[in-house]
Amino acid sequence: MCRIVFRVWVAQMRLSFFFIKNEKIEAECDGCGGDGDEGRNVSELLLPQYALATGGLARDHRPLITFPDNNNFHIITPSEYRRLLLYLTSVPSLLEADMGFHIIIDRRKDRWNSVKTVLLRISEFFPGIIHAVYVLRPASFLQKALSEVSSKLFKEEFRFRVLVCSSVEELYEHFDRSQLTPDLGGELQYSHAEWIQQRI
Repeated sequence: MCRIVFRVWVAQMRLSFFFIKNEKIEAECDGCGGDGDEGRNVSELLLPQYALATGGLARDHRPLITFPDNNNFHIITPSEYRRLLLYLTSVPSLLEADMGFHIIIDRRKDRWNSVKTVLLRISEFFPGIIHAVYVLRPASFLQKALSEVSSKLFKEEFRFRVLVCSSVEELYEHFDRSQLTPDLGGELQYSHAEWIQQRI
């Protein structure tokens, strides 16, 4: 029953995004925009690349959403995050979305606290089934040491599978390089500006 409701909801979202360009999107979920601040619209939220749907697929053909290492995720408000994720999860086909998503969190240049921030956000709200979350952990020596201790403690905290990766090479077990963008050591040619131009 949940899957049918999700598919109907995704179909409705696709139709609404087809007809609405730059209008504010009222996300129909508990707590969305509940703070009285409507925030930025979807087109404004896509530009900073808080999260991406590049069209890449995992080896099991489930769609991929990436949280790139742009050191800006702390800026997005909870209601804006929900609005953005509602949009990004409506991008893949209904069949793909119904299978669930893989998520890559790239935080190689960031701190371990940033990893936890993203994981907690995803845990609080993700409008779809999460198959697995892959964390590219911070690369600095101190942050690596922290991540080794912390990752053991928090893996049980979340309702989804979390795999902590020390390098992009570990992703290749789950993703063909043709499905990953160059920043993840892949070969998928992706222009964010062109992607936005095509969708808005």
